Amino acid sequence: MSAALARLRKWFNDPLLVRQGRGYVLTTLAESLQQPVRDAIGAAEAVLGVREAFDPTRDERAFNVLASDYVALVLLRPLLAELADEAPMVALTVSSVGGDNADRLRRGSADLLIYPEDLADDGYSDLSCQKLFDDRFVVVADRDNTAVDDDIDVERFSELPYIAAKAAVPSVIEKQLDAQGVQRRTGVTTETFVIVPLMVTGTRLVAIVQERLARSVSAAANLRMVRPPVNLAPLIEAMYWNPRNTDDPAHIWLRARLIDQAACV
Repeated sequence: MSAALARLRKWFNDPLLVRQGRGYVLTTLAESLQQPVRDAIGAAEAVLGVREAFDPTRDERAFNVLASDYVALVLLRPLLAELADEAPMVALTVSSVGGDNADRLRRGSADLLIYPEDLADDGYSDLSCQKLFDDRFVVVADRDNTAVDDDIDVERFSELPYIAAKAAVPSVIEKQLDAQGVQRRTGVTTETFVIVPLMVTGTRLVAIVQERLARSVSAAANLRMVRPPVNLAPLIEAMYWNPRNTDDPAHIWLRARLIDQAACV
């Protein structure tokens, strides 16, 4: 390793690694080389590598999937239960989405991203994409909240205390409400989506959440679900990945399992 590092330092005329405290850190040049090296390795695998078939019953593989807590609950949780028997040697890490989703796929620090199509801007255009499922939005309130009947208009909705979910990425719900000029009397703000329908229980709070999420907790949370006071476009969740993984057998298997699971959501 020391000899290889010495040759690289001579080639690039740069120390590449410098001591900092008790460890070492990359130089600026070394950091800039990380992505080109990953790209070169991926290109070499595509040209020279003959990939073996993937057998989930015996092969080991670790995947990192970026997803919201909503996706983790309605899509990934039931899949994980099946994979425990179907693919005992496959490890799946679910990480939170953030502002650097696309870069994480490009760097190889994540294998898949499950993300709303409406939030995927031009920065995602070089990534491969496949639609998984869609979901409608509903207003949720405590079933004993007398301020909410089987219908709710904009005026009543704007008067009631509202729960907003504002995570590390924009909210599809909030963007649509803002675009239509719907006023909210925000009383509670949370950074996660799954907890929102649970927080209206026993209060006068209202919220707008994904219907599949609401139905999954409606009995436990004593929820009433009604149509939103304005028309909202459905949420479309898609998976994104680095094109260099498109033909990887293990990656193909995981994407196929997600598509199968999405059909059952």
